[in-house]
Amino acid sequence: MYKLLESKMTFIGMTKKQLAQKMGLSYNTLLAKFKRESSFSLDEAAEIKCIVGASEPIEVLFELLPEQQAG
Repeated sequence: MYKLLESKMTFIGMTKKQLAQKMGLSYNTLLAKFKRESSFSLDEAAEIKCIVGASEPIEVLFELLPEQQAG
């Protein structure tokens, strides 16, 4: 899970379903990416950054917590 990204989405009132629609992805595809079952491409990450209006760099927006990085 990407905590900063999810907090930005909560702040602007955007659901994952709405984000998937804006990106032209299926909801299940987006969920798999959030669960790290598949990866976001750089283009997708940049698009998400714009959609949520984040000022943080992509590497900060998509930063994993230390316990998420193991394994």
